[in-house]
Amino acid sequence: MGSLFSVSGLASGIDTDGIIEKAMALARRPALRLQSRQADLTTQLAAWQDFNAKLLNLQAQANNLNTAAAFSPIKAASSDQAVAIATASSEAVPGTYNIAVSKLAQFHKISSGVYADQSSALGLSGEILVNGKKIGLRETDTLANLRTKINDTNAGVTASLLTTQPGEYRLTLTSSASGTPGAIQVADVGSGTLAQGLGWINGSVSLKNSVEKGAASDQFADSATAVGSLLGLSSPASGTIQINGTGVAVDMASDSLTDIAAHINAAGIAGVSASVESVSDGSSVTYRLKITGADTPVLTDDRNILTGLGVLKNDAANQLTAAQDALFTVDGLWASKSSNTVSDLIPGVTLTLLAADAANPKTATLSFERDVAGIKSAVNNFVDSYNTAIGFIKDQFTFDSETMENGVLFGDYTLQGIQTDLVEAVSETVDGLPASMSMLSQAGITLDQNNRLVVNDAKLTQALNTDPNGVMELFRTGGTTTDSQVTFLSATDKTKPSANAPYSVYITQAAQQSSAASGTAQTSASASAEKLTFSGLLFGSATREITLKAGNSLDDSIAQINADATLNRDLIASKSAEGNLVISSRQAGSAYSFKVVSDQAASADNSGIGNVQVTAQGLDVAGTINGEAATGTGQILVGNSGNSNTAGLAIRIAATTAGDHGTIALTQGIGAQVGGLVKSLTDLTAGALANAQSGVLSQIDDIKTRVTDMEALLTVQEERMREQFLMMESTLSKLQSQGQWLSSQISQMTGSSSSKK
Repeated sequence: MGSLFSVSGLASGIDTDGIIEKAMALARRPALRLQSRQADLTTQLAAWQDFNAKLLNLQAQANNLNTAAAFSPIKAASSDQAVAIATASSEAVPGTYNIAVSKLAQFHKISSGVYADQSSALGLSGEILVNGKKIGLRETDTLANLRTKINDTNAGVTASLLTTQPGEYRLTLTSSASGTPGAIQVADVGSGTLAQGLGWINGSVSLKNSVEKGAASDQFADSATAVGSLLGLSSPASGTIQINGTGVAVDMASDSLTDIAAHINAAGIAGVSASVESVSDGSSVTYRLKITGADTPVLTDDRNILTGLGVLKNDAANQLTAAQDALFTVDGLWASKSSNTVSDLIPGVTLTLLAADAANPKTATLSFERDVAGIKSAVNNFVDSYNTAIGFIKDQFTFDSETMENGVLFGDYTLQGIQTDLVEAVSETVDGLPASMSMLSQAGITLDQNNRLVVNDAKLTQALNTDPNGVMELFRTGGTTTDSQVTFLSATDKTKPSANAPYSVYITQAAQQSSAASGTAQTSASASAEKLTFSGLLFGSATREITLKAGNSLDDSIAQINADATLNRDLIASKSAEGNLVISSRQAGSAYSFKVVSDQAASADNSGIGNVQVTAQGLDVAGTINGEAATGTGQILVGNSGNSNTAGLAIRIAATTAGDHGTIALTQGIGAQVGGLVKSLTDLTAGALANAQSGVLSQIDDIKTRVTDMEALLTVQEERMREQFLMMESTLSKLQSQGQWLSSQISQMTGSSSSKK
């Protein structure tokens, strides 16, 4: 610290500032030694943090090997990449498939008529529908701003201006989705002919959404709101549609899908019925009108009502590219897909079709084989990260006798213990595995004299080719059960391997599906339509409904429930031996409980569920693993967290009866062991590295406090010395002044005496 003031030393002639600085430098040496120690500790802290990062990388690589996915990568190849290519996930299995492509999926593209320019007003006013989305036109609209309006509507098409030659402009529409589901539907509203006038469509119509012996409308957000409102039309059409020559009045301004279905049914058209069907895509529910008959009904109207509903569609007047599905065979079996990228054909495989020929289909052979190189890469990544950690420790323990320099953490007992633990984890035999593949050395991975892992690539490759499952179990946690109805799912670092004493599995309660049975058996056809309403845990806060058709037999109702997209992913209907309707959850467990109620009292001419709510309660599996407590959720039984041996062990119990269900032998491979070890070492609260860093930080904080206190004392000491020297200089200055005065007086006295003589 600098002084608050300076002592000149003019009176004494002594360099008092220099004396004070040297004295303070000497007094400050203990503080400097502490600061030097603080710098060393800061370097140690950085070293611990660096080592922690290296261990976390080792943990990540070890955990990666503790998965089945790391040992099941599949490599895909195509004999002709110009025809088809494929990628494979870990779910794919080795195999070969012959592909023959006749057609590629195409995006539908249509064009308007020809216009002289893009900026002149079209002089058209009214509304049209593009894929069920309203587009409003004003007389001042041009081709250019009509393009903008369509694109802003998000109607599933892209509108573009095309100049075929000077003075010839067309407005094209391209579907956003390929295949026949992406077919563009442009429709006029009411008696308007704007879409025809623009040249997108002609007057010919055909069924848009065909169903068995009938037609369906487009899908709408609900079935109770007027269709005109759902379409956003300013002036919804009203008129008479013709079904097999019989007129049915429809007013889109006020009629909902349910209303239209009722109008059709009330018309009494022989053999024709209408209904509203719910459709689920897994995240939302929509509704559509269905019109069916003994044969597909003949449907016409002159007010564009059926085209507005999407039951009919206008043919394109200027079609540039037809909506087309991909058509191809796989090993001789025909497949049709709306996209050229197919991921729902071969499990775990994404197939991309690139070339086709209808007359002479383009062929390619796709092969899928185990990616040994990918597995070796994962193993080598683990080895590299282990060697990096071990190399760090070796560097810390290095001592250079010539320079007398050593590692920052030289001689640290914690680091020595970690080194021992890591070496033991990779060199021990894995209990419970066959003697032929229970050590890393048997897969070509050995330790050298520096405790680093060395990979014999040829031996590892041979092991992966001859015993891939053995190598996988050498690294991961695995479980082998004696009961086929018990399946090992997973374990945690808290789960202990069973060694030579497999864990027993005992079930006190098997998981059960939720099941509701009607109280009355249906013996005759339904007298009227019947609505069933479902609620409960299975459906969250929502409810699901289905309207069973009038005239249904019990078998008809079962088929209708099982075909309903909003119900069949969660429920399945069947018939009991006594002839009662039974509705069950597809999954077992209490989370799949539900309630069902009918809008009619139970009767022999309806489902028999009745208008008093029926509760279907599922049961979770219950039991013990190795005699230790476990918690069941559905069919999954998990060892409780406080268990001595089975904490976190998860198994699936498919059994339907209680009692003894065999044993599970649990092994813990090298990846699992190293991952668990590093997790404990790097634990933020109780890990060895956290404790080591905490100790260093505590020393650094203590030194900072001591240095701060010492600097405060040194400042006081320096100020005191300066005050003392200042007093000395002041005193000397006064003495010098007095001496000079005395000398002057003596001199005067001597001079006076001489003059008197």
